[in-house]
Amino acid sequence: MKYTYWYLILFVITFYACDDNKQTIIETTPSTHTLKKVGEYEIEIDSVTANNFIHYQHYVDNGTEYFTFLNRVTQEINFYDLEKKSLSFKVPLPLQGPNAVGNIEGFNSGYHIHNLDSIFVVNRNARRLLVLNSKSVKIGEIDFSRYGYQPTPVLAPFAPMSIIDDQAYFLNIQGNIDYMGRNISYGSDYASVIDLKTSGKEYFLSYPESYTKGTWGLDLHRLSWAINDDNHFVVSYPIDEHLYEYDLYGNLINTHRAQTNKVKKVKSIKKKQMTLRGSQEYYASQGKYGQVFYDTVRNIYLRDSFSPVSKSDIQAGLINEYERPLIILDKSFKKIGEFNEPSKNQLVLFFNEDGIHKCIQGANEDLLKFEIYALSTI
Repeated sequence: MKYTYWYLILFVITFYACDDNKQTIIETTPSTHTLKKVGEYEIEIDSVTANNFIHYQHYVDNGTEYFTFLNRVTQEINFYDLEKKSLSFKVPLPLQGPNAVGNIEGFNSGYHIHNLDSIFVVNRNARRLLVLNSKSVKIGEIDFSRYGYQPTPVLAPFAPMSIIDDQAYFLNIQGNIDYMGRNISYGSDYASVIDLKTSGKEYFLSYPESYTKGTWGLDLHRLSWAINDDNHFVVSYPIDEHLYEYDLYGNLINTHRAQTNKVKKVKSIKKKQMTLRGSQEYYASQGKYGQVFYDTVRNIYLRDSFSPVSKSDIQAGLINEYERPLIILDKSFKKIGEFNEPSKNQLVLFFNEDGIHKCIQGANEDLLKFEIYALSTI
């Protein structure tokens, strides 16, 4: 009788745990790692350079490491030598003339340095992919516009470009999506493959089934991806606790749970919330998953996430009072820990042998400030 009683209790606990899983997954794997600050440094910038950039890239050329970013004031790519901690050179992106790339503004137009003879620039507004060298001479151009509602490529920190065997891979701006209604299906063209030799284009990538279960607005449709050592794309969807692993042809290889208990199951937006204020409060009240990074040195994944803001804080107008767990997974996608990221700004990270570098906004507008973190056991 005693054993029957304990089995009954175990059944009840298991039943309710499974029922709760419909809302959130209960984590049982203990954390073994976190990120530990091990250093910091600063780089001086000139008076015509803004330190609140969007687009950046860590680039290595013949053993010299550079931190680069797009200076929105002058529309130049600034190259900073990380060893010397100083500006090395700039590559202007001309607005006019025979080498013009047009106005590169906004979150979805950016650049990718393949090498100093091939700097790719996406002008999202003009629907053009342009190629320049370090002398700002335009050496190639591809029209990637599509007709009607079709998605077109973007180039942004959350959506970096990759080049593999003369094929360029991009995430696309979402098209043909009813942001304020339920989508019973999605297309399969939310990523682009552009042949750099022939300018031919192919498309792949869709949204998981979880997106057909509700209405999510624009913000919760923003994808992020990273590419790993196997040349597999790892995609983060804001409402989904999994990371999705795809091959270069868009075939789904596997899904990997990559969640935090700080993000509960995201609820669908209600019709009464479809106002400016209502949508702001809705997004604040929902947790979400953000950008995914792959550290090729330590072979770990980092997934940004945001907890819901409490109802009382929302009512007080404190919509930024959220927690920001940075989820840490090893190469096999096993979760090994979390790091509580204190910043509310865009997460600017790059990786080298010295550690995980994070650029942070400081009070001094004439300096770039970086912190260095190590993967540390608890």
